Amino acid sequence: MLQLENNGTIFKFIVEASPNALIMTDVNGKIIFINKFAEKLFLYTKDEITDKPIEILIPKRLTIKHLEYVNSFLKNPQTRSMGAGRDLFAIRKDGTEFPAEVGLNPIQIADKQYVLAVVVDISERKKAEKALIESESRLDIFFKQSIEGFFMMMLDEPVKWNDSVDKEKILDYVFENQRITRINDAMLEQYGAKSEDFIGLTPKDFFAHDMQHGREVWRKFFDAGRLHIDTQEQKFDGTPMIILGDYICMYDADGKISGHFGIQREITKERNAEIVIKESENKLKSTFDILDVGITITDAAGNIIDCNKSSEKILGITKEQHISRNYAGSEWLIIRPDGSKMPTEEFASVIALKEKRAVRNVEMGIVKQKNKITWISVNAAPLNIINYGVVITYIDITEQKEAEKQLINANIELAKKNRDINQSIDYAKKIQFSILPDINEIKKFLPDFYVFFVPQNVIGGDLYWAYQKDDDYYIAAIDCTGHSVPGAMMSMMVNSLLNDIMLKNTDITTGNILSQLHKKLYNYLQQEKGCEYSQDGCDIAICKINFKNKRLEFSGARQNLYICTDNEVQIIKATPKSIGGLSMTRTHDAERNFKTEIIMLVNNQTFVMTTDGILDQLNTEDDIFGTNRFIEMIQKIDSNFYMVNDLVTNTINTWKNNIVQQDDMLLITFKI
Repeated sequence: MLQLENNGTIFKFIVEASPNALIMTDVNGKIIFINKFAEKLFLYTKDEITDKPIEILIPKRLTIKHLEYVNSFLKNPQTRSMGAGRDLFAIRKDGTEFPAEVGLNPIQIADKQYVLAVVVDISERKKAEKALIESESRLDIFFKQSIEGFFMMMLDEPVKWNDSVDKEKILDYVFENQRITRINDAMLEQYGAKSEDFIGLTPKDFFAHDMQHGREVWRKFFDAGRLHIDTQEQKFDGTPMIILGDYICMYDADGKISGHFGIQREITKERNAEIVIKESENKLKSTFDILDVGITITDAAGNIIDCNKSSEKILGITKEQHISRNYAGSEWLIIRPDGSKMPTEEFASVIALKEKRAVRNVEMGIVKQKNKITWISVNAAPLNIINYGVVITYIDITEQKEAEKQLINANIELAKKNRDINQSIDYAKKIQFSILPDINEIKKFLPDFYVFFVPQNVIGGDLYWAYQKDDDYYIAAIDCTGHSVPGAMMSMMVNSLLNDIMLKNTDITTGNILSQLHKKLYNYLQQEKGCEYSQDGCDIAICKINFKNKRLEFSGARQNLYICTDNEVQIIKATPKSIGGLSMTRTHDAERNFKTEIIMLVNNQTFVMTTDGILDQLNTEDDIFGTNRFIEMIQKIDSNFYMVNDLVTNTINTWKNNIVQQDDMLLITFKI
């Protein structure tokens, strides 16, 4: 149940802004309030109908059924349609009846309960339904009514919005601190969502994909105080939809913006109510001449009797020339979007007048002098006023059509560039993989050797490295900063520097190798110049194996060595420093020392080195794979080394399931 205590003014503002008739009653059925659309619909003024029983709007033959519906609603007050599945009728002041659709909403103000009824005249829809059933030549579809969705986005603190403030700073605050605080069931139904999916969302959440565009929209909205816009959106299940929205700023007593409310309806289905012009001709003229939309009005025979100023600009003719013509527009050459001539029976105005129904979004091109084409989107609807025919509205979409054409060309060009980029990346993969050591060559020295290597993208920053020098064999697992192309560039640089170190040194410890690698990378990337320069580097685990001496040296830069003997796993800790980049104390060290660990080799030992891609991989519950699970996997490898390929692959794939891989993955294992 919607509870309103201090928001009565906002509530009335929303009620008055609704394009449907809204009536509020107390639990005894006494009318408390009606909005302007209700006055127009029922032909009563507020003063005439306030404090009257709601039965004044119900045909007498239906009052008993009405009481049953009301009693049923009051027993279980919740937002719903009244008399769902039944034909409902209402009666005007002049005694005329009309079929209606009624939505009921329980409202509590202070400690009193009220009922808000949304009443929609569905006469035209009923006529359309009957026409569709009777005519086999018409499409067997119709659009159903939907009640508008309402939501409110409030600021934590109101903001001043005028030329005296820094609007960019205000937008910074708004995008962080304006949140959806209320949303109704109709809007949730539009999106197929739950309240918790929306409550608390900020403009920053909605425009995360294009923050600059979002700021432009919000600036335009705040400058005007209101916004009317059609948007292409998606339901939560991915279904696309078109939303027509009206958004209005709310101000506090000091004129500051405290938030805004929005009224939305899904217009991928036919709108519930046709445009009904009940104003006098003079009142209509006072409003439609200021609109940017072209408007033309015909009499019952289809002769044009009036148009607004925008129509002159869009059509390129004067009002006098326009009024001398007929709704069929035989003086013009009209074409379809495909360029073929459009027959008059396809004109929105002709269909609306002949079939007495609303027609929307008919695109047509007006061919003018020198074959210049003005494209317009036309809506037409019958006017329920004596001696009037249809009202025709149209907007110039020439720029939109040109933009669509340019977009198609841009997409073609984008596809070509994307293809070129992918080809370049595929070629880069060949280059990167060509520097990796041959597994078969490694197995000549380490017969029981296995590598699990899966880059996050086609190429990546992880690599394995091997080098033989006399009786010593070096093997390393390396994790360079970055993914894809940047990571691959770093990996090739590190590979080259390691090979250079080995060529220039004879007997060198693993710790000395890492110290020299850090110094070379530090100098190569000019990291002494500060943070504005590259602070990239790598983490590494490196082993030096000498079977003659039955000895293994290990050094690590933030990457450990795991040794499993008789199913017991020992972790040889790495030095907590990276190669290159800032230290853990955020300083630049030209030289760093790395400890060297000595392990004596015995039979049946399993050694494992890995980068952090496996350890940090998430599953569907947002848990990381972690060290404990990694140790369990090592124990399985130790017991079933001949199945290591299937064991590692299946374990990791089962863990991450359908979750996207977050990082490059590399695991090296060998058994003594």
